[in-house]
Amino acid sequence: MLIGKICPESRKDYLHRKINGEELIYKTVQLDKAKEISYLNHPILMVQPRRGTISMWKREKRLLAIFNGEELPRQLDSLDPSQMEILCHEYLRLEITPENIRLKYLLMPIGRTLPNIDIIGIGFNGKKIYCQVTYERNEKEAIKKLESLKNSSEDGTLIFFGLKKFERLKVKYSGIIYKSIEDVFKEMDENPVGSEIISNMLNC
Repeated sequence: MLIGKICPESRKDYLHRKINGEELIYKTVQLDKAKEISYLNHPILMVQPRRGTISMWKREKRLLAIFNGEELPRQLDSLDPSQMEILCHEYLRLEITPENIRLKYLLMPIGRTLPNIDIIGIGFNGKKIYCQVTYERNEKEAIKKLESLKNSSEDGTLIFFGLKKFERLKVKYSGIIYKSIEDVFKEMDENPVGSEIISNMLNC
């Protein structure tokens, strides 16, 4: 993979290619100070924007750090949303987690399996666990996610990992266990295994 800067004066062009009898047009742009990096060293960059040759990317902070050879700040918003889902999953598996929500095993892949649920598994108490993980900063959108989780199941433990500033919403949604995602990051970083996970996430 090549990464580099697109300057205001960078040259933009079109490549015409015929593949299987079909005429295709590719947009190209000249990169400044381009360098080659390996997906094996930075697997997070494999998750790229869809449907667009040139587009904005939510991982620009990570990409810029890799380009400049810098370390990301050791803080929650340095993680990719998919990494936050994994962090919450690993939190549920560690002994620092209360026994009533500790996860024994998964039933489905993490994230993007169902629209309203990111983690589905069985707890050590034998009950199903349904989790939503979000870094949503808009309160109305966070409430929509809470409503969706509330209506997703009646036979298991519902857990919502969201921002600390919306923790007060747990009063309204008493059937859902609200866990601050900031607290998850802090507790994981204070745990030897959790700290190692975070370090490796920030370096990938």
